[in-house]
Amino acid sequence: MSEASVSLVIPTYNGRDFLGATLRSAFLQGPVLGEVIVVDDASTDDTVQAAADVVRDAPVAVRFIRLERNSGGPARPINTGVSQASGRYVLVLDQDDLLQPGILAALAGVLEADAAATVAFSWSALVTSPRTDYVTGSVRQDVEKAGQRHDGTIRIAGPRMLHLLLKHGCFVQGYPGFLFRRPDWKLRGGVDESFQIASDYELLCWLATRGPAVCLPRIGYLRREHEGNLSRRISQLCREVGRVQQRYLQDPAGYPREGDPRELRSRLLATAWWYRREGDYPPASRLYRLALRYGGWHPRTVLALARLAVSGWVPRQ
Repeated sequence: MSEASVSLVIPTYNGRDFLGATLRSAFLQGPVLGEVIVVDDASTDDTVQAAADVVRDAPVAVRFIRLERNSGGPARPINTGVSQASGRYVLVLDQDDLLQPGILAALAGVLEADAAATVAFSWSALVTSPRTDYVTGSVRQDVEKAGQRHDGTIRIAGPRMLHLLLKHGCFVQGYPGFLFRRPDWKLRGGVDESFQIASDYELLCWLATRGPAVCLPRIGYLRREHEGNLSRRISQLCREVGRVQQRYLQDPAGYPREGDPRELRSRLLATAWWYRREGDYPPASRLYRLALRYGGWHPRTVLALARLAVSGWVPRQ
């Protein structure tokens, strides 16, 4: 396996209806694809058997690993798969998404050309609208303004990338949108398994603290939207996003002074609202205070803190 080869890790749980098509999209990636590792998180259907016909004619080695107990989210299967990977680069492909032809070679080429970059990412689209970027125009414009263009890519300094992630959330839209180096995964100690949904967001934020990100402004994968999507568990997703925000904003000295910190206010207030809605007041208070710290005194923030007090919980000063 060459140094530039990519290990593709696919965490799956009851993915019988999708896994075959997902694997076919992977097999079209060409010689840059060194291996595929499918980690079955104790499925209760015949996920692996359903993919057998596709794997039989696979152009690369495909390994199946089965976990004996369901972990509740993709993070543990991802760590299991990456720990067995041998490629220099890793992309995690969700069981129900499709890679666009040539995207692995393009992303690997970006990282090969920029040794300092820690992540290369592209945009996504829906399977039902394959030519329309899923990300909003305002986010795309913000990303384009934040970086320097070179050979069709946009290079964004790490501190600026972290600011964008904290401002907009996980605008990369999941693991299939970005490629990272396996040594960085090892240095991180694996993806954080305490997150059932937002481990991709946490990993992207951490990678931004390590070096630049490079955007390849094209659609790299297609997302399927259906009732089984983890991201549809909105309340839990928002709470996990709040944990990431607190992790990277709690130390003012460590927050990169890139961009206007007041831009974070709306995102922090929105996340805090979900905590308050669930009656989880301490983290709501911490997020409101972060909104004060970075966004300054503002009527929305003061009103939110007042509502906390009315709810019967007054934050410690």
